[in-house]
Amino acid sequence: MKRSRSCAAAAIATAAAIALSSCSFKRAIVFNSRRDINVPPSISFSWWGSETRNAYTLQGLGIFEDDNKNKLTIQPFPYDFEGYKSNLDALVSCGKECDLMQINSSWLNSLAVEQDALYDLNELKDHIDLDNFTEEQLNYCTINGKLYGLPTSLNAITFYHNSFVYAKYALNPPETWDDLFAAADLMSPDGVYVLESYPKHYWIMLVAHEEQITGRSAFGDGFDTDNVISMMNFYKELIDRKVIPTENFSKELFFEGRCASEALWVSDADFYAEPVEDHHGLLQVGRCLSCTDQKRLGWYVKPNQVYSIKKNTKHPEETADLLNFLVNDARMAELQGTEKGIPLSKSALEVLEANKMLTGAAYEAGKLINDDLDKYELMPAELEETGRYEAFFEQFLLFENGEKTVEEAAGDFVKEYPFK
Repeated sequence: MKRSRSCAAAAIATAAAIALSSCSFKRAIVFNSRRDINVPPSISFSWWGSETRNAYTLQGLGIFEDDNKNKLTIQPFPYDFEGYKSNLDALVSCGKECDLMQINSSWLNSLAVEQDALYDLNELKDHIDLDNFTEEQLNYCTINGKLYGLPTSLNAITFYHNSFVYAKYALNPPETWDDLFAAADLMSPDGVYVLESYPKHYWIMLVAHEEQITGRSAFGDGFDTDNVISMMNFYKELIDRKVIPTENFSKELFFEGRCASEALWVSDADFYAEPVEDHHGLLQVGRCLSCTDQKRLGWYVKPNQVYSIKKNTKHPEETADLLNFLVNDARMAELQGTEKGIPLSKSALEVLEANKMLTGAAYEAGKLINDDLDKYELMPAELEETGRYEAFFEQFLLFENGEKTVEEAAGDFVKEYPFK
């Protein structure tokens, strides 16, 4: 009995030792396997745009991932422009913004300086071919010596005309503000408007007109209440004389020939303007409106859709490689074409030239800007400030509805949003 108890004890001890040894061996396997597994970095990328832009961007990201197979993955986050900025601000506030972001150039100072959220791309020059850009182009996104983004092209408000509509009334597309009213006198009895756009674009137009007739820079010399009174009165005249519609912007008006022209960005051309030719129209790209004896050009240019990197990204070099691919790679250049305008990247431009891809409305609009670039000034961020132009139209409606005089409405606007 004692012997059998001894054997049993020995067996139990042996089994326990084997079990312990087995557990240790398994733990060693797990540890070593975890040590040997290389989890590829995951880079997030956010942008806004049309379905066309989303499609070619996703195709390009697929090419980039194939080039870096098993080395990294991309998390794409495409958005509409509506709400993009407010969503971005919310993400930045809690450090959850994407590694690579498409941003508006007017947001650069806020994101880079005020929120300290952007990477200095100069530190990643070994991964981004900055030599494809001129010093002037890099300066568009440089603040206090730090490069906070790369612009894809140049952008400005541009006028797109349906030549068939103007031919019907024996008119040429408008070149001056007076031409708008002359066209409206003929078109409005038929229910046809001359020009349509978004509120932001109307705001930029009103600033341009006021700068032209006064010679003052809105954010250089500083507009005052009298300037805003003039802008509100001019906007009311555009509405009263049926130059512009009162309903929300709808590209169908242009496509259906119920509006003769659009005022949009260069980067809007492929989606909002060029399809007019598929709707029995004939697109013509025109220069910005002017007035007789104008004292300033009044129109501004800006870097278009800047790519910036999150300051606290865990993968700066890999993200920089992706940025470089998007702006400089030949295959991406072919996919993008001139959808964002004429590319600033020298290598991307050479690809489009070699492949005879410098055609279309966006190219024509971009060329008009480049031809007159020495006349344009760089667009101040305040001109695109959403709260500012929304407040202008809120005050204008109070004036239009008789709830305030134009002097009161303009004065209240300037108090809330003074020009500096």
